[in-house]
Amino acid sequence: MTVITYLDKLKTKDDKDEAFDQASWATGSSSERTYFIANYIHDATEKSFEVDRAALDILDSALLSAERFIQIRKQREKNQLEREAAAGGDISFIIEAQKSFLSHRILSFFRHTQNCL
Repeated sequence: MTVITYLDKLKTKDDKDEAFDQASWATGSSSERTYFIANYIHDATEKSFEVDRAALDILDSALLSAERFIQIRKQREKNQLEREAAAGGDISFIIEAQKSFLSHRILSFFRHTQNCL
C-alpha cells in the first residue's frame, strides 16, 4: 500500500500522474493500492471532511488487506497442522492454542483501531 501526500501541491493532472507512477514504481505497490491524500494540518478552526474521508478510505483498505493476510496465513497454518496430524502426531492442543492467540490478536487490533478513531 502506498499513500502519496502533498496532493495539495500537485497542481496538474500530469503532476499527479507522474507522482503516482513514481510512487508505484518505487514501492512496487499495485495501482489499486496507491492513494492520494492532501496534507492535513490540524487547525481547530478548519476541518477538512474530504481529507478525513480519504484517510478513512485508506484505513479501510489497510484493514481489508490485513484481514485477507490473516485468512491466508490461518489457512496455511491449518494445512500444515493437518499434514502433521496425517503423519501421526496429536496436535489438538496446538490448534486450540493458535485459535486463542489469533482471536486475542484480532480483538486487540480492533480495540486499538477504535481508540484511534
